[in-house]
Amino acid sequence: RRLAKHHTVWPGDIERASHLGANTPQEASYLVREAARSRFGNLAQILECPFTKDDLVLPDGVKQLLEAIAFEAEERVNFWQQQEPRRLFPQGRGLIALFSGPSGTGKTMAAQVIAARLTQDLCRVNIAQLVSKWVGETPKNVEQVIRVAAENNVVLFFDEADALFARRATEIRD
Repeated sequence: RRLAKHHTVWPGDIERASHLGANTPQEASYLVREAARSRFGNLAQILECPFTKDDLVLPDGVKQLLEAIAFEAEERVNFWQQQEPRRLFPQGRGLIALFSGPSGTGKTMAAQVIAARLTQDLCRVNIAQLVSKWVGETPKNVEQVIRVAAENNVVLFFDEADALFARRATEIRD
């Protein structure tokens, strides 16, 4: 049940897991997640998530904020099944968190902890591969990464995102 609740599974992925001999839910989960990982191509890579919240050394306020993000991510399926929230927020249902701070403060580790708690893959977006010198290719690449992430219920991590977003702001003189 947990696998079905937290992961979007394509029928072909289920069939593939069956043909590969998955005998337990853990084996099926692994095979299904492996199939989804390949859909990013070279635009993103899977990060391992070996950490727990006990590994984070943070002020209590930051720990509470991370807890709130994880709670909202866990409960969002139930929330969006209600008609009133869908009516009030028709533009989107994504959950976005912006982590900032100097190197070594635990931004990546915090993302790993949240992804592990959600039992979802954490995909680090390769900004160098995402940005293209060809007009229109960068937005297309961003759209592909977001679409694949949404289809496969993964947590996206734009590492060093300021390189992408600050450049865009400069280009439009904003």
